[in-house]
Amino acid sequence: MASTFDGVEHSRCVQTRISSPTDAAAAFMSAGSRDITLVTVPSGAMLCCQFVSIPSGFFVLGQRWHKNIGAVDPGFKMCWPFYYRVSHVVTRATITYSAPSRQVPCADNVMVDINLSLTFSIGPSFEDAEAFVYTLGCTRFDEFLAAEVEEGIRGLVYSVTHDRVNDLREEFAQSMLASLSGKFRPFGVQIKNVKVTETRLPRNLAKSLEDTTTGRTRISEVAKRHENTIRVLQDEASQELEQVVRTNARKKQDLLAQCTRYEIEHKEIIDEMVGQARVQEMEAKSKMDVLKQAQGNLEVATAEGQKEAEEIVRKMQIATQKRKVEIDMRVKTVTLESEGVVALGASGRSLVKAMAGVALILGGLDAVAALALPMCLPHLFTSSSAVAQALFATAPYMAVTLTVHSLASMFEGVLFATGDAKFLGCVYPINCVLVTLACAADRKSVV
Repeated sequence: MASTFDGVEHSRCVQTRISSPTDAAAAFMSAGSRDITLVTVPSGAMLCCQFVSIPSGFFVLGQRWHKNIGAVDPGFKMCWPFYYRVSHVVTRATITYSAPSRQVPCADNVMVDINLSLTFSIGPSFEDAEAFVYTLGCTRFDEFLAAEVEEGIRGLVYSVTHDRVNDLREEFAQSMLASLSGKFRPFGVQIKNVKVTETRLPRNLAKSLEDTTTGRTRISEVAKRHENTIRVLQDEASQELEQVVRTNARKKQDLLAQCTRYEIEHKEIIDEMVGQARVQEMEAKSKMDVLKQAQGNLEVATAEGQKEAEEIVRKMQIATQKRKVEIDMRVKTVTLESEGVVALGASGRSLVKAMAGVALILGGLDAVAALALPMCLPHLFTSSSAVAQALFATAPYMAVTLTVHSLASMFEGVLFATGDAKFLGCVYPINCVLVTLACAADRKSVV
């Protein structure tokens, strides 16, 4: 494997020592065209208490007593003890790695030159940077990556012949990207892209292939001209054949038009004769239809008269039936009303007596409550002795009123049940006048 390919050198990943963490950016930028600085290692502390500036934009890893403590936050550290130090500064940038290979044998033992370019980065987390630094390291990563790329290039190129090398760029890039990603991801490295930038065959073979391609192109052009000539001849023959077909079709169309015209004339003559025969037939039928129409009019008149008579009879029957139903319903209604009055007269007495007894009992209970509460427990209603005395004075009236109230309510229900609402209409106004006069008299006596 040569180290250059048309001026492109094989990349090498290195680790660089720097004096302070702030020099990491310059170290990452100042690497040569071949060397790629991935990790910088600052020098150790010279004083017991130091001032340290931690740069941002990188993976900065620290140690305490030379033991890894993980990420160190960027910023200015004042009075940093000597047992703390920045152990590694790892770049976050995306790295382009060139891996040219020369004299790679194909399946047919033809040596080809291939230039491969891949891009990778370390991260994206601090855990990935720690895995890269402490499990693989920059030197072993460079050796591992160079060996894997070289093995992948030679293995794939050896599986095909020289005429298919240029066709495998995309297939080779995808297969190698998947392979390298699986191998380097546990060490915190992301392989982002793999590209075959150039492939080159030996000069003599390339000249032979170029001549072969030129010859094939000429053969293809001759074949195209030959096909064009054949196509022109075929088009001319097709045009002549189409002209003959059109001429014959026109003659055939003329003959068919003459046959159609003869058929139309023949049909017109037949239609005329048939029409005359139909006219004569229609005249004979019209004479017969006159006779049939007279007979039909007589039958229609007879049928209409019979229909009108049946309609009159049907209407009279419907009206009679309707009148009969109405009378039956009225008779049933009157019968039911009379039966209800009789039933009430026969069985209502015992019910009225029982209801009167219950009403008197309820009225007595109401009267006892109306007397007992104002007389015995006046403080339930008021704390005023005057109001209590007034309640005591009205207690007898309340007892008498409640005694007859339930009995009166029962009799009102009986009157409504027997349909004697007229009596209630006369009694209510008289009752209102009497109650008003009684209240007025009682008010004067109290005053």
